[in-house]
Amino acid sequence: MYDNFAINIVELEKLTGEEINLNTYGVNDIIKKIIEIDILPHNDTFMKFSDNIWDFRGNKTDAIPSGTKILNFTDIPVCFQEDIKSYVLLSLLNNRKKIQSIHAYLFRLKKFLRYCYNKGIYYLNEITANDIAAFKKDSALSLRYENAIKEAVLDFVKVYSYNFKNILNDELSQELAITYNDALLNHIEANKTPHIPKEYLDKMIQLFIKTINSVTETINNRITAAALLLLSQTGLRISELLTFTVSSLNYKSLHEGRRIPYLKYILKKSIRGNNKYTSMDIFVTELAEFAFKKLIEITNEFRNQKGTDYLILFPNTKVHPVPETSFNKRNIELFISYDKELKTINRIEPSQYLSTVKFREHRTIKTITYPITIQYRVTVCTNLYEKGVPLQYIRKFMGHLSEEMEGYYVRNPNNIQEDINFSRQTIEGIVRGDLKILGNNAGQMHNDIQRFINNNNFNVEKDVEAIVQKLIEAVPIRAKLGGVCIKSSPFRECSKDYQTNELFCAYNVCPNIFHFFYMCELSYRQCKELVETININYRNEYFRQVEKECLMLGRIVRDKLLPELKELKVQINKHGTDSILINYPDLVNIIENYDEILLEANKWQHMMKALNL
Repeated sequence: MYDNFAINIVELEKLTGEEINLNTYGVNDIIKKIIEIDILPHNDTFMKFSDNIWDFRGNKTDAIPSGTKILNFTDIPVCFQEDIKSYVLLSLLNNRKKIQSIHAYLFRLKKFLRYCYNKGIYYLNEITANDIAAFKKDSALSLRYENAIKEAVLDFVKVYSYNFKNILNDELSQELAITYNDALLNHIEANKTPHIPKEYLDKMIQLFIKTINSVTETINNRITAAALLLLSQTGLRISELLTFTVSSLNYKSLHEGRRIPYLKYILKKSIRGNNKYTSMDIFVTELAEFAFKKLIEITNEFRNQKGTDYLILFPNTKVHPVPETSFNKRNIELFISYDKELKTINRIEPSQYLSTVKFREHRTIKTITYPITIQYRVTVCTNLYEKGVPLQYIRKFMGHLSEEMEGYYVRNPNNIQEDINFSRQTIEGIVRGDLKILGNNAGQMHNDIQRFINNNNFNVEKDVEAIVQKLIEAVPIRAKLGGVCIKSSPFRECSKDYQTNELFCAYNVCPNIFHFFYMCELSYRQCKELVETININYRNEYFRQVEKECLMLGRIVRDKLLPELKELKVQINKHGTDSILINYPDLVNIIENYDEILLEANKWQHMMKALNL
């Protein structure tokens, strides 16, 4: 069961006894109706709009901190309360923000609106760009937090202006815009979560294994050690790890008969809205497999007692899956026991790589120094990158749905070198004939490269290094979600203007985007998710959205998936299945089910043609 914090129009229809349709009722009218009847229509959980605390803790939980499920309006000036509640209500109605994000935005908005109220501002339309500038000056916030508040205020102003009363103007937009200048970028870089140093990580993993295998250790410590060992090998988010069930570990057989373990998990963090998720598969190491099996073994008795199939359980935890706060307590307890080996208690010299927290529950223990769970994710990403794993595969492996997040998790100090390395690998594959360029302008790009080789009298077999080096200087390549961006100079921005570039990149329709056969797994996953979304929107009679998503599905199938599948078959015939899987292990599902997937793709294409899309 997954959290559903969305306000439900069906529930509103039950309460009013009439059909509520966005085509006949505007958003403003729906909000007014909810205010009038003074009930939040939320899955039979009746709260009043007039309540100053909206408490959603009664929902089924999936390790979301319970505090973020409470939306508190009590400390908002009365003159702004109804407007802020309407904004929050609309966010719940749209179901495009997670409850955690809504909670965070509300907290930031309070700070800004209390400042306005204290300055004698009692109406939203009285807020000016000068007021925002004064708030930034008077509050003395860090650059990062200042931008977080601006982001929340801008979102509120946009939503309010679009649905209720227009209070947005160019001056406000400019003052609330986030400018990624050197100061902000340096601040973000300096405050990134560090990776775990290799020597410390190796020692820690050995301690985890020793704890897991020790029958004299406490049950809590053995379970925590196994969970952290699994975390250190996968780099998953702790919220994802805590939702594992005993059936999350599966196996796939390669053609030489070797069985490879993989984990199936639910990705929700990067998906907009509540009660929305996607299923991910990742291959795992022998240590991860060992940790998973040990967790099954150690917690089997508690699982039977509690009647659940969750993998990670503690004897005294009543809520399942285990809340992050409960797991973090067990985490600290484990590192207290590692003081002799890792110097975790009352550490005199603080570590720049580890977190130190105050400990109030013991007379002699003042602080505990240990790695927080997100550091495992940073460490896995960084290790994969240092081993030469392409960034686009790391994004997929780690469940990143936006390329911006790669910079947060991969500790790579030289982004230009990153682009050059990726360019070198891609161009070398093209020149040697191992990679065929796919995309709208692929033929022209291939001809340009061939002309370059001929004009310089290069011999591909002998001069490949010289060819690659020369081409890198002229044709930089950046990894993009679902493709690569090939531009005209490594030290120049895209030739498109900023807004056009942003739009083209967001929808993967830029003429600079090319792709290759090994991207078919991502294209197929995009198609499957689109089909699922289309079906949901069709059932809910959101026909305009269905049409848009069908157009996108048709384009991805026609321009990406089918060409990639066709080229994959060429590569298999040329190099053999095992060779392809060694270089691109994430293609195992596509290769094993190639005929069925090809049939499915052709079916989608025929359907889109029948609909003239």
